[in-house]
Amino acid sequence: MENYQYKPIKWPSSLRMVQVLPGEQDSPVTLKLCHRPLSFLPRCEALAYEWQPTSRKIEVSCDGKILKISPNLLSALKDLRLATSSSNGSILGRQRFLWIDEICINHDDPIERLQQLQLLQNVYQNASKIVVQLQGRRALSAEAFSLLPRLAEIYALLPSNRKSSDSFESESDLGDTEISIRTLQVNNDSSLEQLPQTRLWPALVELLGPTPVHSQLIMALQIALASKTKTVVMCGSLSHSWETFRQASAIFRNCSFLRASPTSTHNDSLFDNSRHWTLVMDGQNIYQHILMTMLHDVADPRDRVFALLGFLNSNLRSKLTHLDHTCTPGEAFMAATKCVLSQANTLDFLRHKNSVCAGKNEPRVPTWVLWLDSSSIKYSNSLPPALSISKAQFSRFTVETKGRTLITRGFIFDTVSHAYSNFSSRNIHSIVRQAYMKCIEDGASFDKSKRAIDLLLKSLLQSDSEVNGPKTDLSSLRADFMSYIGDLVSGAASRSSSRRRAGSSWRAPPQSGRWRRRNMGGDSAKAKTLMQHNLLSCDATDQQGRNLFSSQKGYQGVGPFDNNKDDKKRSAVKVGDHIVFIPTVGHPLILRPRPNDTYKFIGPAFIPSVEDAPCFTEGRVIEVDRILIR
Repeated sequence: MENYQYKPIKWPSSLRMVQVLPGEQDSPVTLKLCHRPLSFLPRCEALAYEWQPTSRKIEVSCDGKILKISPNLLSALKDLRLATSSSNGSILGRQRFLWIDEICINHDDPIERLQQLQLLQNVYQNASKIVVQLQGRRALSAEAFSLLPRLAEIYALLPSNRKSSDSFESESDLGDTEISIRTLQVNNDSSLEQLPQTRLWPALVELLGPTPVHSQLIMALQIALASKTKTVVMCGSLSHSWETFRQASAIFRNCSFLRASPTSTHNDSLFDNSRHWTLVMDGQNIYQHILMTMLHDVADPRDRVFALLGFLNSNLRSKLTHLDHTCTPGEAFMAATKCVLSQANTLDFLRHKNSVCAGKNEPRVPTWVLWLDSSSIKYSNSLPPALSISKAQFSRFTVETKGRTLITRGFIFDTVSHAYSNFSSRNIHSIVRQAYMKCIEDGASFDKSKRAIDLLLKSLLQSDSEVNGPKTDLSSLRADFMSYIGDLVSGAASRSSSRRRAGSSWRAPPQSGRWRRRNMGGDSAKAKTLMQHNLLSCDATDQQGRNLFSSQKGYQGVGPFDNNKDDKKRSAVKVGDHIVFIPTVGHPLILRPRPNDTYKFIGPAFIPSVEDAPCFTEGRVIEVDRILIR
């Protein structure tokens, strides 16, 4: 039998639909593909499920030819097809028309694939029914799925003011219903409170909790686009309404005594992802759309842009429709970034960029472009907020693009005078010691050295509030920190004695002894714990890390991520980089001067106490310079 060959489809007036011929559970799956106008959608059902393009290895019959599909789709089709009678083989009921992206789109034709993605909104809003097929991988998945109506019933017992919000932080928030909710029977074996100890618990976590399935971008979009009154959720041959699934998810997710693990922003539940996308789509904010795509997995990074074409309004879509399968990921990302600029007139997206996320494989892509690959979300953790400058404080603000150049206005605040190696899991202590010694060596007076030490301490903590909070005694915290530093310096001094005996000329700075005498007495163990839990370097690995730097004006800061790999080891911030403030961006930015009066964008930085600089005095207008970034 020969392989199935797709026939060209009329764009944009028609699409393919698949007929699943009736059959028993164990009989082979037989399909028919047909072309239908968009007006046929109300007679069609749309399927949303988990599938991976690389897993299409199962052969089924389609129009008498071989069509390869994924194992998950085969399982779904067996559950969805109508049955035949066992006595004479006659068909019970009508044939079933389905729209299934894996089959109804020719994924080997990139032009058609891009065109059909633009029809997602039309399909999922006009189909007669949307079937969300959950792939339960455990033997008890079906039995666990059968508990959802009971969980929904328990949810309905909550006070009426809870039903609208779908949110209660803990069981204590339930007030008078706390005890009764906990003790309600879910089944014959357990109450709601006992559910985590039952044999069905792992299967329930898989169905309702965060899983890799729920992080797929296309699946999240499909469900968010669907009309919830027409959506059913299936597991095997069992099905429940979306409302039942929503209510079961709400009580499962929000009762603290039922939580399987802390909520993950990168891998929310199916219900959470649908809710988030629905809210974002209502706003038609392309920047929020793009950020949301970073929370999901895609087979092709360009899909983060192409998938938006299916539900953006016509005005926004027109700015992206020139893209096709011939464009590179970088070209698609640049078009999307320009679209963000044209809609919002803001550069706030720059705080989500890091040097390590730049398109190293496409050197012609400008450094200001949002690079939408999987590493961006992992390595763009928000730095602690520093100084928020309104547009009104600047003499003027403009932003535009000309070709590959971003043209805006900004205030060149300072220049990097010293930069350290990236933090990694191995060198945190040595870098802290180096930075401390540098502060002492540069300090012309005790007060100046103390200020530098305080800035270093603040820059090493995740939040200024940990240093400047109402309950924090900075002098006590400094004493703890200095005791911790003293231990590091003592270790360095003892190791240096052998070097001096061998002819080394290294000597500990005399100021270090003075600082130890005046600041010892703190709790070094307490400081070490604080540093381990709050150091900005805590998310440093052997792959990526941030680096400390100091400026000509004496400020200490932490820069964006860059690589720690041995063959590509580099620090994002380097000596000579400019520290620039640009209106609408919540962090100071590190820009690297280039010979042709342009800048290379490096990334956002954290510089504590920068708000105390004289140039930021309230009421003072900040003069800006023309900034060109490429």
